Amino acid sequence: MAAEQNKQILTQFYDNVWHSSNPAYDSYLGPDASAYRTEIEGLKAENPDVRFELGEIVAEGDTVVAVWTTAVMPSIEGISIWHFKDGKITDRTAYTRDTD
Repeated sequence: MAAEQNKQILTQFYDNVWHSSNPAYDSYLGPDASAYRTEIEGLKAENPDVRFELGEIVAEGDTVVAVWTTAVMPSIEGISIWHFKDGKITDRTAYTRDTD
């Protein structure tokens, strides 16, 4: 059941962190994910209207893989690999591709 819960948490994370003007970082990011929080804050400062569209989301245990695109930079799509512990994100690796 952890895999399905982690998929739901990831979807909520995009809504409540990436797509929010008042991000709920502590609800989703574990203590080891502080560098990712800094990355999010930087990208949101440069692109305040950034929105991600999640495509396919696949999960196995504490690992979730999500395919995404963004409306601010429509020529970029990516795949992110997320790791969870106790219902919080511990780290993420992203691979992006310019589709132009």
